[in-house]
Amino acid sequence: MDQPHRRRVGNEHGSDLLCAKRDAFAFSSVVAGPMSDWVVQHVHIASLDGWWWPFAIEGVPTISLGCLSFVILVDSPSEAKYVWSVRIRYIAALFF
Repeated sequence: MDQPHRRRVGNEHGSDLLCAKRDAFAFSSVVAGPMSDWVVQHVHIASLDGWWWPFAIEGVPTISLGCLSFVILVDSPSEAKYVWSVRIRYIAALFF
């Protein structure tokens, strides 16, 4: 069923988007695995074992973005300064 208000990504079945997600997951695994292994074996700062550092390195951006989201995100579409007025009306009509 064609829904004109939704923008299509990829082909009509959405398989292009699924392939992109799959490829991104594979690429991140190929990059993150050896990098974490290197950190575990070579980084020993502040007398902490190497296994502790990948958790700290991956946790800092996650916690920072989580705290930043409280500042950036707003309570309703009408308060959003970064959304066009046409889209604000559309979102308000759709969900509220």
